[in-house]
Amino acid sequence: MYKLAGGVIIFLLLLVSKTEAQSTMSFKTIDSISYNYYQKQNWDSLIYLKNQLDGSEVDYFYLRMRFGIAYFEKNKFNKSTEEFKKALEFNALDSLAKEYLYYSYLYNVKEGEAKLVEPERLRKKQIIDAVYVELGPTFSNNNKTNQTAIIDNSQGIYEQIDLSKDETYLHLGLKHQLTKRISVYHGYSNIGINRTKQMLINGSVVTDNYYLKQQDYYINVNWYLGKGFSVTPFFHYLYVDYEKLNAYEELPVGSDHYSFYKTTTTLKDYVVGLSIDKRMGIFNLNLNGMYSSINYTTGTQLGLALTYYPFGNTNFWGSTSITKAGYKSPSFSTQKGIGGPPLVFGQSLGVSLFKKAWIEGNYTLGTLANFSENNAFVVYNSTDKIVNKWNISLTIPINKKIEAKLGYSFYNYQSSYMSCDTEETFTIKPTKYENQSIIGGIKWKL
Repeated sequence: MYKLAGGVIIFLLLLVSKTEAQSTMSFKTIDSISYNYYQKQNWDSLIYLKNQLDGSEVDYFYLRMRFGIAYFEKNKFNKSTEEFKKALEFNALDSLAKEYLYYSYLYNVKEGEAKLVEPERLRKKQIIDAVYVELGPTFSNNNKTNQTAIIDNSQGIYEQIDLSKDETYLHLGLKHQLTKRISVYHGYSNIGINRTKQMLINGSVVTDNYYLKQQDYYINVNWYLGKGFSVTPFFHYLYVDYEKLNAYEELPVGSDHYSFYKTTTTLKDYVVGLSIDKRMGIFNLNLNGMYSSINYTTGTQLGLALTYYPFGNTNFWGSTSITKAGYKSPSFSTQKGIGGPPLVFGQSLGVSLFKKAWIEGNYTLGTLANFSENNAFVVYNSTDKIVNKWNISLTIPINKKIEAKLGYSFYNYQSSYMSCDTEETFTIKPTKYENQSIIGGIKWKL
């Protein structure tokens, strides 16, 4: 009881002192104190003074600028944004206030708002605004883990397994700022995958090593509508080409004699979709939907993601997402295991290590088969299924124009192979393996 009474008394004293500060401090006193704090770069005291003066009738341009700069220096960009907006109400032409407001938006991951208030001297009149390059290898233990699967577990007259092995990846992208509200990102990707097909026929193993080539074109257009709203239509085209050995039983059926021919497969797949974002204070809400045609399978995705910046800056942030996927597959695709549980959960966390450098990690749980993420920038179109994945990345600025990124990813895969028990029946047997990727990238702002 006494503790509660004491707490109430302290609260009332603070309230009275705040009220007295508002009513007794003159314009001259406030100006003198705030200027002194500003000159000494005593940002915490300036912020304390701002809180004491809430509701005060003393309000003018330089006071708002001092408070705004104090919040800015403490990386409280939501607060600094409000102060600089108030300052511009007193002097709409002040270039310093405009520049501080621009960077407050920019450092608070509000690029759409930032572009609308970008000072003239910072605007770049050029065709290309940024160049992005990323590349790296993927290492797989699939061959080591499953290369003897059809021999060790042979029970039928014919066994077949297709092993995906190491990969290479390259992406080159360009960003264009067409207007204050509209930007375009597009790029080309090249992926190469070493694969091995094994066939066990009449006790003999036939092996075919082949190479899968994939070339992609990706584009998205971001349109900032204002008041925190933006829409982003996107399109990803995938051209896949490979040639591998196939076995054909010779007539009459049951002769157990086979001929072998190389056949070429070409896939022209795509993903198209729309993403809608709404920024609300420290939160960003994203709704996205897409339609795909991948590996002879059509599918839809509907996703919801919430990104949050608890401290009003990028010192720490997180993102939580859930995606519902649905597929319409031919019977043979279902037998190969395409599809799976319709819900995919994702969680990301990021933290600044030091000024403008940060580390980010994320984990995804759910079946990723013919699945797309990051506005379809990434498409998982392997016939093998990812059941979970995690990755960690480090981003470091080299200078004002160049930013380097290094990432590591780990994937748990499920696959399968075919075993023919008789001439007319076959079974699908499961396998597992792991992939590890190391991707490095450079972003160059022109």
